[in-house]
Amino acid sequence: MHVKWEAGFNTGRPAIDEQHRELFKLYNLVCDACQRCEGDDVVRAAVEALFRYTEIHFRDEEALLESSSSPDLDQQRAQHNQIKTELKSLTRGGNLSCKDVQQWIVGRLIPHIKFSDIPSMSRDD
Repeated sequence: MHVKWEAGFNTGRPAIDEQHRELFKLYNLVCDACQRCEGDDVVRAAVEALFRYTEIHFRDEEALLESSSSPDLDQQRAQHNQIKTELKSLTRGGNLSCKDVQQWIVGRLIPHIKFSDIPSMSRDD
């Protein structure tokens, strides 16, 4: 199940929005690898690329919030740490489930963008 960028995901911060678009792109690459049954190694590599970019994005997002003394920084940082832990757990062990990755992006990452990032970035003026 691919995810499509929508205007409702815009935070009003072009750099952050571009990174969110890249996260969607990487997630869709994971979906493509799963749908084509490319094997665990290919799927795992795609998930690990998503994880690495997620770490970069979270670092940049937290730096932006910190530079503006945002009151949301601590809450965002805690959520980011939890999300990274969840994503790491998807890549541990021998079995990587495409379904689990799909559920994670739809159930966790997208709601984080909608309900945490957008409000935090709009308050960060």
